[in-house]
Amino acid sequence: DILGTDGAVNGLIIQGLNSEGLTRDEFNSIAGLTETDTAVPYLPKWSGTGTLGYRLLERRLLLQAEGQYTGTRIVSVGSDVSADAVVSLNAHVLFNVTRSIGLTFSARNILDDPLEYWQGYPGVGRQFLGGFRLLW
Repeated sequence: DILGTDGAVNGLIIQGLNSEGLTRDEFNSIAGLTETDTAVPYLPKWSGTGTLGYRLLERRLLLQAEGQYTGTRIVSVGSDVSADAVVSLNAHVLFNVTRSIGLTFSARNILDDPLEYWQGYPGVGRQFLGGFRLLW
């Protein structure tokens, strides 16, 4: 059987690219604003995350590659100045030692790009994280 219980084909896992955040009209409606032509600062028109994963070793090992995109954003109301779009590439590894214990490793911003989500505030560079999971 090529399909696993989670719908993966031969261990391949694909999670779709989703638009995160709200459109200007949706935000204005929720906030009770009436001017729909006014852009909301730092609210990108497009953003999303895409993940590609593969399971190995009888599904005990999960390898994932992830890409995150945040589009251009204006920095203040009435301004034409925009913050640049941001792209981050990440990798994740999960190894299940037993059904209850797992080890995790992540590398974020692998390309060490200057991720500036807010103008004038540089983001974190390359990061390496490790941990464990306990399930009960």
